[in-house]
Amino acid sequence: MKKLRKGANCLNCGLALDKKYNYCPQCGQENTNNKASVRVLVWDTVLSYFSFDMMFGRSLLPFLFKPGYLTTAFLEGSRVGHIHPVRLYLLTNFLFFLIFTKTIDLRNVENTLSLDNQDNKPQLVTTAFIYNENDTTKLSLKELADSLGIDRKGIKKDSLAHFLVQEIKNRKIPIKYELKNEQKDDIISINNLGINNEGKGESFSWQKMVRNVRRKDLSPSNFLDSIGWKTKSPRALKTAEQAMKIGRNDLSMFILNAINNIPLMMILMLPLIAFYLKIFYMFSKRLYIEHLIFTFHFQSFAYFIHGIFLLLFSLSKEAPQDTMGTATICLFFVWLLHTYVAFKKVYKQSWWFTAFKIFWLSIFYITTLILFLIGEMTYSFFTY
Repeated sequence: MKKLRKGANCLNCGLALDKKYNYCPQCGQENTNNKASVRVLVWDTVLSYFSFDMMFGRSLLPFLFKPGYLTTAFLEGSRVGHIHPVRLYLLTNFLFFLIFTKTIDLRNVENTLSLDNQDNKPQLVTTAFIYNENDTTKLSLKELADSLGIDRKGIKKDSLAHFLVQEIKNRKIPIKYELKNEQKDDIISINNLGINNEGKGESFSWQKMVRNVRRKDLSPSNFLDSIGWKTKSPRALKTAEQAMKIGRNDLSMFILNAINNIPLMMILMLPLIAFYLKIFYMFSKRLYIEHLIFTFHFQSFAYFIHGIFLLLFSLSKEAPQDTMGTATICLFFVWLLHTYVAFKKVYKQSWWFTAFKIFWLSIFYITTLILFLIGEMTYSFFTY
């Protein structure tokens, strides 16, 4: 216990104090003289650290191996011997995102989204040009085979061009044609976003966007034209402007900025999860704050499990995929069992009723998490 250096008067309000008072009865300030030597200051810091360390140590085993115990103990008033739920949440939150930023290579994420990735490069597609007397018809190889009545069943995609050339030659089909390789960009359709005047959904090419997003000679309007986006609404122009701003700068810094906003997002989301618990257990006569305490403990253990997974992932990059798959399944079942037992002990309902509620709460939780992540990414995008 910290040794107080008591004085004759309160240093805050000046009230005369008896030596037996640890705190001023008038203003509540601790009865101690803060003017101390470096040795005493260091000693007090060490005591405060080990006080927290011992409290966390006493909470660690129940946190890991006694689901629901910390919540029950806190709600029953046993709070001095265990770490506070909010402090536990902040600690696990900090450790998880520290591990996340250390194990996830943002440059790999940036390369995945860039044109350097083979998946983002335009693919070469063989197209048939049929020369008629008055016009030229452009067909895919499948359309050409169907128009000539050639059965292409069992023919691989990369062998279809050679097969058609041989069939046309062997059958002596009277047709003037030419096969050309063309670059084909991907097309992503967006429904109900950026609706144009005709009421049709917009579409754009991700590959064209990757190629043009860093170009400094394009205005936002020209950038939209380059990716095939037709609507020029203020929202679309603002989105294009932000995309070009991010593309011209360091994409990994934007990703890191978005990740740094997630902890705050989770803090804003947890009260809503507690509200779901309040609805699902409305007949338990528990106060909202009790559900919130359980939510802090529940999410803290989720951070712990996900942190373990990230550590295993970073340490086992060369391990067989089957090993990582088995580890992932094991961690999932550990989290599921821990959550199940915690709900059962805290809310004291039947096993089947508890399973039923966890199932639906999981759906609400995942849906809410996805919506919050979309909102967080949108916020990060427009405020970068």
